[in-house]
Amino acid sequence: FFRFDFLSHTMPKVQQKKRERKPRLQSGVSGRTVGIGLLTSVVGLFVLMYLLIGTGGPDKGKVSKFVTVETIEPGDGVTFPKEGDMVTVHYTGYLQDGTEFDSSHERGQPMVFKYKNNKVIPGWEEGVGQMSKGQRARLTVQPEAAYGAKGIPNGPIPPNAVLIFETELLDVTQE
Repeated sequence: FFRFDFLSHTMPKVQQKKRERKPRLQSGVSGRTVGIGLLTSVVGLFVLMYLLIGTGGPDKGKVSKFVTVETIEPGDGVTFPKEGDMVTVHYTGYLQDGTEFDSSHERGQPMVFKYKNNKVIPGWEEGVGQMSKGQRARLTVQPEAAYGAKGIPNGPIPPNAVLIFETELLDVTQE
């Protein structure tokens, strides 16, 4: 620190002070290392939040960009359909506005079909393939994996309809 003397127009000599060092953390870890560790933790937290929230949470998973499976009740976690297996499902299909368009419950008989045999819409087959025996799930299928821009002419499904299926995988058997 110096002071200017206006009367003499000279500056006094500046005394140099010894610079005091800040004490280091007792563990021997520098402040820079702590800062980098904190930054890494914050970034890791944001990645975890993105994975959980961005994908809908731990019980709601995106199967593809056209199909989402949201577990209502878990299944056995072991018995999943494989290509050629016969699957037995109960389901109710809804439009996004809640209008019911089909139900195996109303017919009193579950639907049975060969998995990966292209007998049902691709999105529904894709969603059922992610379910295990006994699981109940809500499958949300975008139009691209359902009836698309045409819908079902003169039928219950309009063009570009998002379909929601409340589905229960009752059984999976090898043919």
